[in-house]
Amino acid sequence: MLPYEERLAEFLCREGICDLLVPSYLTREFRLQDVFVDLMVHRKEVCMAKGVTGFDIGRIECPKCGSGFIFFKKEDNRGSMAGYQLGYCSDGPLIPHSTIRNALIGKPVYPIFVFDASILSFFGSPGEEREAAIILSHALQLVRQYLYDTNIMVTSASESFMDEIRRTIIEHDMFITDKTSADTLWEVEAEEVVLVSPLAKKKLSTSDIRNSQAIIIPLVLYWDERMWKYLSNLVPWARIRRLELASSSYKVPHRPTSILKTILDTLYGNMNLDEAILENMDPRSLYRLVKHEARELLRNAGTANIDYIYERLSWTGVRRDLVEKALKEILMEEEKN
Repeated sequence: MLPYEERLAEFLCREGICDLLVPSYLTREFRLQDVFVDLMVHRKEVCMAKGVTGFDIGRIECPKCGSGFIFFKKEDNRGSMAGYQLGYCSDGPLIPHSTIRNALIGKPVYPIFVFDASILSFFGSPGEEREAAIILSHALQLVRQYLYDTNIMVTSASESFMDEIRRTIIEHDMFITDKTSADTLWEVEAEEVVLVSPLAKKKLSTSDIRNSQAIIIPLVLYWDERMWKYLSNLVPWARIRRLELASSSYKVPHRPTSILKTILDTLYGNMNLDEAILENMDPRSLYRLVKHEARELLRNAGTANIDYIYERLSWTGVRRDLVEKALKEILMEEEKN
């Protein structure tokens, strides 16, 4: 059960709805997380389902007592369906939206994802704020698959960048501040902090992710060596780690949303870190990795047999034709040398 699913189940139980909820949705599998998104992201109110004219589209119910949420499309005055609403299927009173918010997001769910924007001011170029705001919009959609808006912090944001975020992302509850990551994390008392950088010397492990209260992802579009000294002083007590496949010294991936998705898949998607990294590598990086691994196999095994090399690289999930292409390029490069 995801963090907010557990909180929602506890909340429903306190409100007199049994927390032994099972899916019986008509069109697809329904999770408590979907209910949470409807309540918190789409701002849907919990209302009385009894006596409301509408088309019942499914429910989540307790197998013992039959209590639960009914989901229906409410008809408007012209008889047409007006979108999904949530029904409170007992005879209890309407639950105010503020009550739900306070119950579900009163305390943070760790880890908090901190997108540090200070690096844009030091190393960014004109026009990158717009692209960075689009990246944050994408990051928000990724987080909402598992968590909530308040699990994203944007720190060291300039006034112009804040304005760009407001123009790009209309409704959100992200925490955006002009304070540094160090000051912000000090205020929320986050002690276990990981700073992800492709330039770090130590690999990021699954335990690093699971034990962290905050994970800092520098909001940078392109990396270079100048950033390393700056990053090492970003948050003095943070452990600096890089994403890396256990079987390779190749650094992957590096874009902010790829890093975020990799960590979310590791925490909540039932993937180990290596699987999540491969899942979120862009095609160019994956091909470079395959070529790197094929060169190592060719050097160590002393054979250019495509069947052997393809079998040994099956863990990457790459197509056979790309392995053949990489092997041909390696052999041509060696001939030239």
